[in-house]
Amino acid sequence: MEMRMKKGDSWCHIPNYVKHTVEETEKGVTITIYTENGHVHEYICEDVSKRNKKDWSKGYNEWKKNGLH
Repeated sequence: MEMRMKKGDSWCHIPNYVKHTVEETEKGVTITIYTENGHVHEYICEDVSKRNKKDWSKGYNEWKKNGLH
């Protein structure tokens, strides 16, 4: 099945995922993904909406608990 994405969207397939961490920063969060062959993917996400970090964390924790729908 082909994925249709809007211009500017991106995705990455990481077949050898081991674990990830999410660290809050002053401007948003840093997501680090570790793979079984030792590679590290780091995503520095700045919150342009200037929302409260607690709001972001609450949403992330809810998604993590319930999964992607």
